[in-house]
Amino acid sequence: MSDLVDNTKYQISWWRPSWDKNPLQVILLIALVIRVLAAIFSKGYAFHDDHFDVIRVAQDWIDGIPHWIADDIPPNHSMFYVGINATFIYILESLRIVDPQIKMIFIRLVHAFYSLLVVSLIYKITELLSGKEEAKLAGLLTALLWFFPYLGVKNLVEMVCLPPLLAAFYYVLKRPEKLSSWLFAGMLFGLSFVFRYHIMILTGGLGIVILLKGKWRESIAIIVGFLLVVLVIIGIPDVIFWEYPLQSIVAYFDYNANNAFNYSTGPIYRYFLTVMGFTVPPVSVFLLVGFIRSRKVSPELWWAAILFFVVHSLFPNKQERFIIPFFPFFIILGSIGWYQLVKTSSGWWSSKVFLKYSWNLFWLMNVIAGFALAFTYSKKDRIEPLSYLESTADVKSLIVESASSNIKEVPAYYLGKNTSNYEELFWKFTGKAELVKNKGYLADDYRVIFEKSKNESIETLKCELDFVEKVPSHVIMIREENLIERQLALNTLFPDKKMVFEKAITPSLFDKLLHVLNPRVHKDETAFVFRLEPR
Repeated sequence: MSDLVDNTKYQISWWRPSWDKNPLQVILLIALVIRVLAAIFSKGYAFHDDHFDVIRVAQDWIDGIPHWIADDIPPNHSMFYVGINATFIYILESLRIVDPQIKMIFIRLVHAFYSLLVVSLIYKITELLSGKEEAKLAGLLTALLWFFPYLGVKNLVEMVCLPPLLAAFYYVLKRPEKLSSWLFAGMLFGLSFVFRYHIMILTGGLGIVILLKGKWRESIAIIVGFLLVVLVIIGIPDVIFWEYPLQSIVAYFDYNANNAFNYSTGPIYRYFLTVMGFTVPPVSVFLLVGFIRSRKVSPELWWAAILFFVVHSLFPNKQERFIIPFFPFFIILGSIGWYQLVKTSSGWWSSKVFLKYSWNLFWLMNVIAGFALAFTYSKKDRIEPLSYLESTADVKSLIVESASSNIKEVPAYYLGKNTSNYEELFWKFTGKAELVKNKGYLADDYRVIFEKSKNESIETLKCELDFVEKVPSHVIMIREENLIERQLALNTLFPDKKMVFEKAITPSLFDKLLHVLNPRVHKDETAFVFRLEPR
């Protein structure tokens, strides 16, 4: 690769033979190392959905709780992906691996190896469209771009959908002659869609290009393959648990249409800033210039990516993770367009000094940030109190109390098997409280987490405790604000017991950094663990 684009000429000499002969193997090794580190050390969850709409539900299914499937309408998330994770949990528990943190290490390791497919496919697609030098750049970007290793080991459907999606595009770009290959590509698109419904936009962009080229038979083959997978994986469960095939898809888009403004919103240019920031200036500018120039390199990729980006930019609900599937297309086409620009023309972009220092700074920042994230404990203040109690105490049930008006959802999974939040267990089964009771979910070995916010009265909490007929053994108090007064209020529920302080758990450095950057969303909350014992 030209030293205008990367710094491979500065590599240690013993790397050079491998780099020159098998660059993909070297790139995959680099990607594997940082992803395995992230799998082992990056505890916690990145967002809300990658835990509460995947791992929590998967564990509930293993514990016999009909999460989602007892609802009147299908969920807004992939049951198929939850089922895969439930299978992992079942296998691990069959091997007597029940510690929640250890189970998560195994699950993250599976995702680490799975995410290597993204690196490999981006390399192969780039090489197919342009050449080995451009593929080296795209592969290294995917291997080391600061957020890719970290998110690659998390339970994000936006990341999990990428391998089948990129594999499908790879098959299409090879221009196969057999219709069976187009059918298989359609099945891969269907598999990606099953993980993340928004992938339909990318598939639609590709379909428009194929139809404009007059490839009707190929288009039909893709549609048939797509529908086969979707009808089997989504349609059959919908008929079993609800009313009609593909009801999940209808319910999903209906929910999003009616709740478009109820989540994080932003201006139309928000995702543009996200993409430019996440790919780190000035390299993000290089990739943008390359992407704009690459329309003719692959109309299939370019128009699919543009349609996906425009639709998400126009839709009110804008969460950063939604745009993740755009990045592989931006990297592939941006790398090709930029490399060809530097190679074939002159201008500010051909300055060797400027390019050298730009790329040196880029790789330095990404390596530092990537490895820092690999050792990050996200949401520590919410998870670690439960992990501490799971490993050190015989917890019957517990109370999570906060000085704030709203309590962030408690990740009950980390307290161990057979655990649920009171609100989850009874709000989810509204009108079925007695049924839940009779099902045995409140047996002696079943633990319930009660929550009390600043706005909730002691009387309400007492009613919940009386209904479940469980006496908490521990209390977790969030924030130091008015701690003594809050203790005295809780003590009125247990006049024959006293609260004995055990441990204070502070947020991780990463959580503290997020608090500094956005204190409105990310709170700096210390958790205080108390045990209840007789006076």
